[in-house]
Amino acid sequence: PKVVTDGQNGRLVPPGDRAAMTAALHALCADPDERERLKYAGRRTVETRFSFPVRMTKLARIYDDLLAH
Repeated sequence: PKVVTDGQNGRLVPPGDRAAMTAALHALCADPDERERLKYAGRRTVETRFSFPVRMTKLARIYDDLLAH
């Protein structure tokens, strides 16, 4: 839930809820456009929040803040 926003960049189902997982998978199997949309949105999320350059920029800011104090 901290990375995936249901319906925006993926699908979330309650842990252990087989019926919800089955329903989500069936819905995605039946809707290729939705699969593509979620695929690209998920990739954008990873690239903009978790790519190596993004992580290194965040780490550099942390070090800069620590050294400034």
